[in-house]
Amino acid sequence: MRAFDVNGNVYLATSDLNGAYAFSGANGNAIPTNAYPVRVEFTNFPNWAFSNSGPSNSTNSSSVQFLSSPSCSVNCGAVNPINYSQSNPKVISNIYTNNDPLVSGGSSGANMALISHDYTNNTDYNYTNLANASVVGSVWAKAWNKFKKKMFVSAFLKRHCGFGPLGIGGIYQVDMVNPNSPVVSNFIDVTTLGINLGQSTFPANNAGRGMNGDKWSPNTDHAAFAGVGKYGIGVWIYQMMGIPYFS
Repeated sequence: MRAFDVNGNVYLATSDLNGAYAFSGANGNAIPTNAYPVRVEFTNFPNWAFSNSGPSNSTNSSSVQFLSSPSCSVNCGAVNPINYSQSNPKVISNIYTNNDPLVSGGSSGANMALISHDYTNNTDYNYTNLANASVVGSVWAKAWNKFKKKMFVSAFLKRHCGFGPLGIGGIYQVDMVNPNSPVVSNFIDVTTLGINLGQSTFPANNAGRGMNGDKWSPNTDHAAFAGVGKYGIGVWIYQMMGIPYFS
């Protein structure tokens, strides 16, 4: 914070982790009472707030304020966009299907794998199907790019549930610009980047795990029994400023 008194003198103060600050004799930056009116400027906002203050309204003042006398209520807040959500956001949920979803004409691939529904919808089954199992297979972790309205979901090793077309390293993109008509596409197979997910010692396809295309048919999937938590993509479900980061 910077304060400019009526005589042009400048006083500096820095807020602590809780946002508290003071122009005082104890801090060596006291403003004399006969030096008012004073202009106070809040500066050096963090990057997550786009280096700026939040909106000025009845509960939050602007980053520049004018005081006619000393006050203990000169405050300015910043907004972290990541913490914002509309009152009734969409929730994206996974659905898992037994066996290999990539078998052409099989019942496994025809089952839903990703759905969306309103956060407040807890009384019925009113949902939107985002992708069938044949499109993404078994997926889990998600990251949301709020600026481009795109979600990224990654392949997940789950016993009895086959991978999608990108295999063990698959990341799929869900374009939600029109939430009622989402567009799902292959984004990248991270194994092509040289990332080791254990693919060299894991079956190369769902058939190698003893799966077929019938969702009602049993399978042992012994490879996944010993491999869950050891093979595949872990959690990369975090984002900074709306941009997903993979890990």
